[in-house]
Amino acid sequence: MPDAFDFSLPPFDRLSDSEQRRLRKALDIGFFRSGETVLAAGAPAESFFVLIKGFVEERDREDVVAVYGPGDMFDSRRLIGAPAGNAFIVAEEALCYLIPTDLLLAIIRENPGFATYFHQSIAQKVDALAGRRDSQELQSLMTARVRQAFIHPPEFIAATSPAYEAVALMKARRLNALLVRSGREAGIVTALSLSDAVILRGQPTESPVGPIATWELVDIQANDFLFNALVLMTRHNLRRLVVRDGREIVGLLEEVDVLSFLSNHSHIVALQVARAETREDLKTASRNMVRLVEVLHGTGVRIPFIAETVSELAGRILARLFGLIAGEDFARNACLIVMGSEGRREQILKTDQDNGLILRAPVDPARLERVTTEFRNALLEFGYPPCPGDIMVTNPDWARTLDDYRADFRHWSASADGAAVMKAAIFADATAVAGDPGLLAEARTALFDSLAGNDAFLYRFAQAADAFDVPRGPLARLIAGRAESQALDIKKSGLFPIVHGVRSLALQRRLVETNTIDRIRRLQDTPIFDRPFAEDLVQSFTVFQELRLKTRLGRGTAAGGPDDAMADTVIDPQRLGSLEREVLKDSLAVVKRFRELVRHHFRLAAI
Repeated sequence: MPDAFDFSLPPFDRLSDSEQRRLRKALDIGFFRSGETVLAAGAPAESFFVLIKGFVEERDREDVVAVYGPGDMFDSRRLIGAPAGNAFIVAEEALCYLIPTDLLLAIIRENPGFATYFHQSIAQKVDALAGRRDSQELQSLMTARVRQAFIHPPEFIAATSPAYEAVALMKARRLNALLVRSGREAGIVTALSLSDAVILRGQPTESPVGPIATWELVDIQANDFLFNALVLMTRHNLRRLVVRDGREIVGLLEEVDVLSFLSNHSHIVALQVARAETREDLKTASRNMVRLVEVLHGTGVRIPFIAETVSELAGRILARLFGLIAGEDFARNACLIVMGSEGRREQILKTDQDNGLILRAPVDPARLERVTTEFRNALLEFGYPPCPGDIMVTNPDWARTLDDYRADFRHWSASADGAAVMKAAIFADATAVAGDPGLLAEARTALFDSLAGNDAFLYRFAQAADAFDVPRGPLARLIAGRAESQALDIKKSGLFPIVHGVRSLALQRRLVETNTIDRIRRLQDTPIFDRPFAEDLVQSFTVFQELRLKTRLGRGTAAGGPDDAMADTVIDPQRLGSLEREVLKDSLAVVKRFRELVRHHFRLAAI
């Protein structure tokens, strides 16, 4: 039977012919009965195990943290000198290849490529899993030039101009950034930097934009490769570059437009939105979004980039639609917000209508009803189903004045009941997509102020992150023929604990970011957790998003139904490849550690 060992299984596919012969010669077969301990907690391992049949549970005391099935292997951590940790108990009669530890360590010392596998972090495993798709992405970018992408025409403002003029110009031109002139120098000011200066630092709206602007421009030539543009954006953590033709500034290149160009159709979506004059134009652009996701994913673009691209384009569609329906005077005194995955900029496929309005002052009820009803109905035509919880602009609870929201926040903080916690969680993810974003900034500050020092509310808020646990059976078919034991709900077991746990920590620390990965990046600079754990958390979150998207595209449900459909979050781990299963197990282990961190941080066990 050792002759049947599958050397195509990673990492054994990295062995030379002579190394394969040495390993095959030393292989043994082990049989273990149900309930038998294969490796005791804290014990050294004399063998490395590769399962042929059956299932083995990895247990941390009484908790099952992973289940290993045919083709899986354990325990690589003991090979590389990590402290001997959890116990491995047979859940269903198991047959294993036994590879002597001494031999495997010798091969690890001799074969750097083979050794790399055992030293990989979860981030590196994800990279290895995506390596083939990455090469396709690079090929698409290598031949494309910056000038071929959609470049936004430059819009300049004088450095001496007041901040409110910059905001007005951005709104009028529907821009997120302006170029700033001071003599021969050029800088850039963004909507976010203006918001930070005026709302967070309290600078007067009459303050000149010069001191707010960034004067060290990161630019790229129009004839340069789009690949280099993406590298620059990643290196400097930017969402846009200044484009030059020689020394002349010819426009701004947005990250969304770089990523959009990966598809033959996606850059058309951005252009369709920018040039839309009617609802029908926007409807066409919205329908093209599903095809955009399919092409970007098939081309090898990573999930965070897909989500960023889709969220940006969806936001443009909503903003343009709202402007067409509401009119300039209405929009000037209101802020259209999106929540849920759209608010977190994690939308991949179409979501339900999680949106609301913040009004500067009361609006004529008849006009408000007309605007909100038309907006809801138009989104229905675009393929966005109504929110099951009625979190939509047509619900008076979510179309209120700023003062009404402030009163709501005080009530939520005082009551701390389930409904209040749920509403706070929804609003915490709000992002402005149209109208005056300053209204949302003021509302968010009011929410933070109302919850400041209210530990009881924050504890109750954080409890939801612990609402679901990973069931004992889903990671493998523990009982042959029982289909229900194969199901793993990656939303309950992976996505939700990360999203809500991070949201709880962000709310406590008054973080204005809404994107889960952005929140993690901010939290890694605090005593809550370190950078290596933050990276594992980011990669685990990405793994769950990837699995969810693959599941939905594989079922052919991309074109209809909300992105939050529970049916599209259930997977069968046995249908995954061995490396995918290992990455999934690593990711679930990270979630377990994160849940423990949240419990400890908010002292949930004491409640």
